[in-house]
Amino acid sequence: MELPLLIHTFPSQIRDGTPFVNTCQEFSEVTVVFSDMVGFNELCSSLTPMQVALLLNSMYMTFDKLVEQHTNIYKVETVGDAYLLVGGLPTKDDNHAKYAANIAIEMVQKIQQVKVDFLKSSISVKLGIHTGPVVA
Repeated sequence: MELPLLIHTFPSQIRDGTPFVNTCQEFSEVTVVFSDMVGFNELCSSLTPMQVALLLNSMYMTFDKLVEQHTNIYKVETVGDAYLLVGGLPTKDDNHAKYAANIAIEMVQKIQQVKVDFLKSSISVKLGIHTGPVVA
């Protein structure tokens, strides 16, 4: 039987009918880094949709380059102006907190260098870091 094209985007466990809970793994200790652009909602009210997209793209590209340099950090998700990273998964690493703290510091430094022609000032981010267990 031919499956619709969309079904191929799902992990094989889901395509094969494995219950979702059985596809998750527990990680006893990882470090998660949450970032959020300072004043994003207020800033968006004065920008066009295209300017918001360009601003977010500039920030994401900056952070993505950092993640490429930090092979022990995994990019989990971007939602709006939020950028979520984790150290210590999918491969366990006892230095996950150190790696997460290092990239967080670099994120704060690099974001100040992001320039877009329609903003008069540089942008900044708020970061949160948490270490503990997760299910992923």
